[in-house]
Amino acid sequence: MRPETPRMLSVCKEGVERIKSSPPTMDELNAQMKQPEINTASPFDDLLSPMFPMTLRDDHADVLSIATLDESWDLNTLGKCTWLESFFPSGNCLDEGLKAQLLLNGIFGLSARFSTSLFHSMDPVNRGNQFTERASALWDEIYKDHKSDIRSLQCLQGLILVTFNALQSGPSEHAWSLCGHCVRLAYDLDLHTIDANYDHREESLDEWVALEEKRRAWWTIWEMDTFSSAMSRRPFAIDCRFTQVLLPVSDIAWYNKTRVPSGFLNLHLDMPWKCLCDSPNQEPRAWFLISLAAFRHSFEVMLLPEAHPQLLHDAEAMIACFALALPQNFQTDSGSMVFNKTNFARNNWIVCTLIILQCARSLIEVKMHQLGMNNSKSYETSFSARPSDIMSRNLHQTCTSSLSELISAAQSMSPQYIPVCSPFILCALLGPGTAHVPDDRLSQADRSNQLCAETIRLILRNYGRYWVIGKVLMGTPHLLVDWFQG
Repeated sequence: MRPETPRMLSVCKEGVERIKSSPPTMDELNAQMKQPEINTASPFDDLLSPMFPMTLRDDHADVLSIATLDESWDLNTLGKCTWLESFFPSGNCLDEGLKAQLLLNGIFGLSARFSTSLFHSMDPVNRGNQFTERASALWDEIYKDHKSDIRSLQCLQGLILVTFNALQSGPSEHAWSLCGHCVRLAYDLDLHTIDANYDHREESLDEWVALEEKRRAWWTIWEMDTFSSAMSRRPFAIDCRFTQVLLPVSDIAWYNKTRVPSGFLNLHLDMPWKCLCDSPNQEPRAWFLISLAAFRHSFEVMLLPEAHPQLLHDAEAMIACFALALPQNFQTDSGSMVFNKTNFARNNWIVCTLIILQCARSLIEVKMHQLGMNNSKSYETSFSARPSDIMSRNLHQTCTSSLSELISAAQSMSPQYIPVCSPFILCALLGPGTAHVPDDRLSQADRSNQLCAETIRLILRNYGRYWVIGKVLMGTPHLLVDWFQG
């Protein structure tokens, strides 16, 4: 499996190949990776990767086969390979202690579900549990007993992995709290201003690569903050007005040390597309990130008890302009996108961007109708809101139209690569445009409506094979059964 979508941490190809060709011995690993305080028995103690016969057993790191990193997941968001090179600089394991174990267990907590050589007899969604639990225990120990060492990029990357694993299990107070820890640690490391005095003429390529690693950590936290705050109907922890971080470039440019000029989102918050429209950086991942800015604005407007009509119209116009500003390769009809091993990540980000924009539009449409109900009680709208009898027929029609547009984007996804799309996008699929389509519309003999409902069911089922959040949403009656029962 080679997803780039959760994109939580990268392993550079040359580093992995070097480890495969000159693996450390078990004695070296045992000597350097001891952590007797946490002794979690692993059910996989006798398994070895056929690609790379090295595992960390018993109280060391369970079954952390380095080969699985290369075989199962390109984790490209946080770090290119600086931490891995420091851990295995010449095929020898250095004593990185808890931080290294935290990173490795966090990586395998995500990637094990896609492994074809290990854990094949287990349900994919449960394959990473052993590693996830250990990573969480390691983070708790670091946070409790090693606070003096917590201010490091490695600790932040490990915490991001733990947080992502928690979020993909569904919204919870624990996941929201972990996301807050990520934001505070990122602020403590000054990641929000890493490009405040940026001048590419004064930095080497190696410095640019190192800065890009930090940028990716920051933007991953931005994505998680968007998801966790929206799902809990709370204000966002990150205020992008005070951030000075360039948007990430493509993985290929990063790996090849090819410097690509990018843009600052904070300079164009009212028109976020302007930071990329004329930029050499046209990476779909970057466009997805700025689409989250449009979504966040719509969400903040939705949270206002009373919103001036002009504010709503401006938000609606902003989303319409954003859609018009998208690159040509984003202007695609359902079924016209061709997915393969070389472009699936880029195509997935394109689809995610279209879905997020449609969800943002739905938020504004629902808010407009909500404020127009002068004779009704206040009606709360959220991702988990249920349709109500007080919703007007016009709103039903509007949401039915929104759902059709959202489904059109979702149907562009390739079934093979749905599980490696961001799990967070499910929340946009089940956003207000879906929530407020009344049951009677989807229970009619209208084949088109039935197919819309079935599309979302199948996407959730596909996700649920690998991600807990898919199973959670599939099993939530007020999200699916009531809305799509037909």
